[in-house]
Amino acid sequence: MSAGGRISSEKPRGYGPAAGRRPGPWRAIIDRVKWRIPLPQDGAQRTLVLAIVTSVIFHLLLLGPLFVFPGLLLPPTYVKRGEPLFKLDERPVVALYGSLPLYRTLRVGVEGTDVKQFEKNLSKLGYTGFTVDDTYTAATALAARSWQADLGLPQTGAVEPGQLVVTPGAVRVAEHTARVGDRIGGDIGGGASVLSYTGRTRLVTVELAVADQALAAKSRTVTVTVPGQGPVKGKISQVGTVATAPEPTSNASGDQASNAPGGSSSTASDARIRVTVTIADQKKLGSLDAAPVDVDFVSEERKDVLAVPVAALLALPKGGYGVEIVEGGATRIVAVRTGMFAAGRVEISGDGIAEGVTVGVPK
Repeated sequence: MSAGGRISSEKPRGYGPAAGRRPGPWRAIIDRVKWRIPLPQDGAQRTLVLAIVTSVIFHLLLLGPLFVFPGLLLPPTYVKRGEPLFKLDERPVVALYGSLPLYRTLRVGVEGTDVKQFEKNLSKLGYTGFTVDDTYTAATALAARSWQADLGLPQTGAVEPGQLVVTPGAVRVAEHTARVGDRIGGDIGGGASVLSYTGRTRLVTVELAVADQALAAKSRTVTVTVPGQGPVKGKISQVGTVATAPEPTSNASGDQASNAPGGSSSTASDARIRVTVTIADQKKLGSLDAAPVDVDFVSEERKDVLAVPVAALLALPKGGYGVEIVEGGATRIVAVRTGMFAAGRVEISGDGIAEGVTVGVPK
C-alpha cells in the first residue's frame, strides 16, 4: 500500500486522569505501508508538457536567383521520412533523416558522409539498385531520378540544397514562419526562416526552486499528473545548472518593481532551475501536445514501516506517546516511538508493536 500527502499537523489526544477516557468500540489495525511524501507544490512548480525534444528553425540555403514562395503545405501534425514539409515554387521539399545538413550538390563522383546519409534514406524509402556507401555513383543517380520522378521534381539525378531538409527523425511542425507569397532569398542568394519543428516525443519541464534542487536527482522517478489522464510515472533526465529569476508578475506593485535591480521584484530566493522529465509511456499523456501539469518530487520516503491512524496516539503522563493495544476484552498501553506523519497516519515502532495488532482509536 502506498500513501502520499503533506506531513500531518494533527495533535495526538491525551491519556490519563486528565483525559478521562476508556477504551471504546472503535479500533484500527497496525498495518505495513510504504510512504512517499511529495514535495508540496506551489504555483511556480506547475509544469508544462511539451512536444519538444529538439527545436530547430530550418534555414533554407538558396544558391540561385530570387525564389517566390507560392504556397505552404499544411502538413499533418507529424512529418516522417520522405514526406514534404512545405512547397517551394510548387515543388515539395521533403524530410530525410540524418544529422548532417545538405550543404552541397550531390552528383556522380561526389564522396562523403552526406552521400552515405542520402543513400541510406533512399534505401529506407524502398529504392534499390545501388550500394549504400560514401560514393555517389551512376547507380545512385538512377535511383535518385526515380525518387525525383515520384515527387514531381526535375529528374536530374543530382540532389541540390533546398530539395530536402535533414531532420533527426519524424518531426512535428510547430510553426510556419513564412507566409503564402513570401519571397525568400535574394539576388545573391541567402537564407530564410521557413518553419520550425520539434521532435515527436513529449516531455515535461519544471521550473524548480533552487532550494529544492536536492530533490531533482538525475534518473529519479517522479509522478506527473496530466489533466484528464491521471498520474503517470516519469524520470528526471536533465537538471539545469543555471539558476534564473522568474518573470515579474503583472500585478506586482510599482514600488516592489522599483526597489529591485532593473525594475524586477525577484530576489535570489525566487531563483529556479529547469528540470526535464521524460515519460516512457507516451500514450498515458493522451492527445495533448501542451498542457499544465503537476509534478510530485519525493521529499521523504519510508519503506516497510508499521503505521496507525494519528488518532490512535496517546500522550503519556511522563512524556512521549503510546498506543492502546486491544487484546480480546482487555487493553493495555504501550509506549511507542513515532516516525513519519502522512495522510492521517503515523509511523510507529516499539515493544509489542507488530503487523496485525489491534489498537484503540476514539469514537
